[in-house]
Amino acid sequence: MSRWADSLTFTNVGKKGLSLLFFLPLAFILANAVTGSSNYVFLIVTAGIIFFAVLTNFQVALLLIGLASYFLSFALWYFGLPRTLINLGYVLIVMLLVREYFFTAGLLPIRTPINYLLACLIALGFLSIAGSGSAGYASFKGLLRHIGFPLLFILILMAEPDEKLMRKLVIGIIIVAFIQVVASIWQFTWYSTIAPKPHGTRADLSGGILGFSCGGYTAVLMSMVLCLMLGLIIVKGFRLYLGLGAAVLAIPIILSSARAGVILYAAALLFMLLVAPLSRHGPFFNRLILAVGLLAVIIFVASSGLVGEEFKSIFVPSYTYEYSIKQSDSGMGRLQAFDLAKEHLRTPMEKIVGRGPGMLTPTSIVDNPNSLIAQNPSLFKHPTGFAYTTIELGYGGLVLFLLLYFQIYRFTRVFLRRIKDPFWESVALGFCGMTFVYVISTVYNDSWVYYPLPFTFWAIAAAIYRIGVLRRIFTL
Repeated sequence: MSRWADSLTFTNVGKKGLSLLFFLPLAFILANAVTGSSNYVFLIVTAGIIFFAVLTNFQVALLLIGLASYFLSFALWYFGLPRTLINLGYVLIVMLLVREYFFTAGLLPIRTPINYLLACLIALGFLSIAGSGSAGYASFKGLLRHIGFPLLFILILMAEPDEKLMRKLVIGIIIVAFIQVVASIWQFTWYSTIAPKPHGTRADLSGGILGFSCGGYTAVLMSMVLCLMLGLIIVKGFRLYLGLGAAVLAIPIILSSARAGVILYAAALLFMLLVAPLSRHGPFFNRLILAVGLLAVIIFVASSGLVGEEFKSIFVPSYTYEYSIKQSDSGMGRLQAFDLAKEHLRTPMEKIVGRGPGMLTPTSIVDNPNSLIAQNPSLFKHPTGFAYTTIELGYGGLVLFLLLYFQIYRFTRVFLRRIKDPFWESVALGFCGMTFVYVISTVYNDSWVYYPLPFTFWAIAAAIYRIGVLRRIFTL
């Protein structure tokens, strides 16, 4: 029985009472911080969700974190709920960690491959806060956006879930990707026929479950899940349903006019066919021929205008260059972020630790009028992940994150070489490609902190390591 399950067998009335007395007021305090609402009914409901997640079993709590990560952004936009509620997933993670350390694990830490790097990252974050001019609430919330989902990785391993739950977690993430396909088709059809909108607006409204104008995030999510599908195909052999599944994942990218999806899809295919496989996964020459063929298909379909004229523009060098280096209506240019990082990291210390978490967090407009986003909201409306991480946490923070992802990739390769189960071999192989896509996507958008994407990455990373522990490949 897992440590988490053991904790629910309350024979000590005092311990149970203490947990209730501790977590109920904490849930109200955090609910108020998350919602910022004066509506007490709404506040009580939110506090109830937090309290319920903490005191129930881990499977339900993990489900609530997943639902908040994938569906809450759309719900906030569609129903006009308070925007700060988007932090609900982070609050659940923190509350569950507090419960695990103080009431279940008895303050006993666990050893994971990311402990030291994450500790260094947290220490750097606090050092950055100490030297910044950002308001306290915005600073700590900004830091939580950077470290919240790596903490989820540790939380999952602390809870000691069984293999069945980890398998459900991976399959659930794949199912969510196909829900995204259905949702984007439905939205595009609705705004094409029943409530017609201009082309650009229709594309923005076809963001599926991720919300309004989320084509870039959709491109990253679909490319990451494509890697999982390719992992299944490479390990288990081609199946028609797997091939069709991999193909239809491109539909939300097309409907939301996410042009960078072409680049991410091509990068995912090349990495998954040429770099990720081991020798047992087939001859390299055969995979090379397949990669070249599929890449040619992608280039032809996109450049021919078959999926929309806007996709042809990425093959015009002058347009791509201008779009990348100049500020646009949607925020900073992708390559412009590199110059902005140099410009806004003014001193040697700022280059190391950054300007402080929260300086580019949207709510810091209210909490800290001196934040960078308040000074130039049009430029920092949608910062790239590179700008977000580097300006807030400095080049030191950027290096620590890259080392964190390298560590994840390293243990995944160890797992891939030693695992014999075809399902988990497929997941590990696909996750190698996911890691590559996730890391390079930081040049395109802020995918390291946009809720569905880090949940996808860190949840699967935890599932792989947990299975490695169960199969005695790794130890805690």
